[in-house]
Amino acid sequence: MSTASSPPNPRSAGKAQDAPPTQSNPESTLPNIRSEAKRIRQGSLSAAERHYAAETPWFYLIYSLGITSTFFAACAGVLTFWDHPSSKYVVGGISVVAAILSALLTFLDPAKRATEYHKTAKAYEALYHKAGFFLRFELLSETTDIATSVAKLESLHSQFTELNLASPVLSNRAYRVARSKMAKRIGEVVRAPEDVEEDGDELALNNPRSRSQ
Repeated sequence: MSTASSPPNPRSAGKAQDAPPTQSNPESTLPNIRSEAKRIRQGSLSAAERHYAAETPWFYLIYSLGITSTFFAACAGVLTFWDHPSSKYVVGGISVVAAILSALLTFLDPAKRATEYHKTAKAYEALYHKAGFFLRFELLSETTDIATSVAKLESLHSQFTELNLASPVLSNRAYRVARSKMAKRIGEVVRAPEDVEEDGDELALNNPRSRSQ
């Protein structure tokens, strides 16, 4: 015996008709993409300035320790020809100082540390320029595709996250110096004037490996 089919539920029909389309509205998606890309650009700028600031002390330490240890070693070598009853004590003392400085230079390895900070800063700077190009040109194109823009944004975010996880630890001094440079518009990173007002003192995207202030 056949059963009569039940009439369609008008409420369920209305829900099916009023359901949002699977493709998101470009007018509401593009501002979110711009906002996230802007945060990545600002975070990259701040991180680059901090790593440049962290590089500087190690760079100077290379020359201060290296030149000083070389000077004392040379003095010890010259004084070995000094014919004096106390010459052996003077030479011995200078040799000990030179050995200590040389040991510190080897232990601290400032050249390696400066190179690490410099490479990381350059990587953040490159990401900063990539995000800026994405904001100023690719998103302003008349043929902007939402799916392509989202994929590009995911790539930028992935690069930023990888740099954060791999970056060396920063000191409080690096934060202070970077903030001062950004306020005075000086430093190695070239940025547009409007970025200075947008950056502020602290950014939403901070380096998770860095020490908090």
